Amino acid sequence: EWCDAPVKWTVSDLNRERLGLNEAEETAVLPALAEMAVPLAAAAPETPAGKPGPEALPQKQAARRGSIYHLLLQYLDPRDCDKAALQALTESLIGQGLLTRDELGLVALEKVAAFCRSPLGRRLAAASRLQRETAFTLMPEPEDPGGVVIQGMLDAAFWEEDGWVLLDYKTGGRGKSDGELQALYQGQLDYYALAIERLWQGPVKQRYLVLLDLERYIEA
Repeated sequence: EWCDAPVKWTVSDLNRERLGLNEAEETAVLPALAEMAVPLAAAAPETPAGKPGPEALPQKQAARRGSIYHLLLQYLDPRDCDKAALQALTESLIGQGLLTRDELGLVALEKVAAFCRSPLGRRLAAASRLQRETAFTLMPEPEDPGGVVIQGMLDAAFWEEDGWVLLDYKTGGRGKSDGELQALYQGQLDYYALAIERLWQGPVKQRYLVLLDLERYIEA
């Protein structure tokens, strides 16, 4: 029989469905501060007077800002991401037409460097295997003929001797506790973990939300 349910979902769609949110509502609640999160570095200086902070950006510009952070984290060398290395990377991306100088003004390279210096960033740099920005498709199990196809994009995962570590990069504002943030993204991370186990075998031993704007990360 025909039904109104789609046969293909993205991970974000499924997460919104689980939470009972539409896209606009999700955008309003996703920016969050993890109160007990592990700090990546010393607190960043306050936004200069007259310059809007991340939360004040229009939605499309804020989305592009997040994409730029993902682009930088996709191509940087985690073993060498000091100021000079990051500046060289941005020049390369600009030269390839992947980034403009105006767009570069939307992000803070120091926040990327802060992640690289963090204990989690150092673990990533030391990993024997690293996967970044990997598209995936989860097909229904054979015993579930009515199941749906799930598509998504993994930000990063690295292998240590006893399992995979999943990283999901987030930008955004403030106002949520650790528990609220973990609950908000739990379904999304569940699908990412399943994709990792199917794609590359081996268990996912840890899952982290990396809150770039806040220079923090939390295990989820």
